Formats: sequence, C-alpha cells, structure tokens
Amino acid sequence: MSRLSLKQCKTELTKNERQLHERILNLRNKLFAHSDEEFIRFSSTVLTTALPDDRGDMHIPLFQFNEGLKFSSRRKIDEVIGLIRKLMHGLMIQMFDEAQVNPEKYDWKDK
Repeated sequence: MSRLSLKQCKTELTKNERQLHERILNLRNKLFAHSDEEFIRFSSTVLTTALPDDRGDMHIPLFQFNEGLKFSSRRKIDEVIGLIRKLMHGLMIQMFDEAQVNPEKYDWKDK
C-alpha cells in the first residue's frame, strides 16, 4: 500500500491540527518501533447497492483501522477524534468518488 498524504485526503489542517497530527505521528512511530505488526489491523471492502429507478449501482467503500494508540486525557482524546473525523470525511469523499469508477480498487482485506 502506498503512503497516504493529507493532500490525497483533500483536507487542509489548521495550525493546531497540524501540531496534533505531528504529535500523533511521533506516537505512532514509537508504537511501530516497539510493536508487533500483528497488533495493527486495517481492512477495506466495498458495499454495492442499487440506485432507484434503474440508475445503476452505487459503490460505498468501507474501512476499519485500529493502531492501538492510547491518550491520557479526555481533552486530548476529543482533539484526536475531531482530527480523525475531519481526515476521514475528506478521505471518504475521495474514496467514494473513486469507487464509482473502480469499485474493485477498494475491495481488499488484511491478511
């Protein structure tokens, strides 16, 4: 899998969000340096549903990710959740648009 950038997620971060993103990347790097790769879980699939009035199918990419990061305070958790929601929103728009053209691109699962 190739590296995913913020630009590919079609998301622009505020200064505070960029700082939080950097802190998360640092935590992630420490976690990966001291973890078994079996601890990380990522999977993706496509849900296909028929559109009304014989307009064809709509392909909805779905994914699940758990990297095991832990945070010490509720405020930090809320900040991280807000950032994740913003990134996922941009990413899902990108994936939804691509899935309409190439649904098989997102129909894969972790091993």
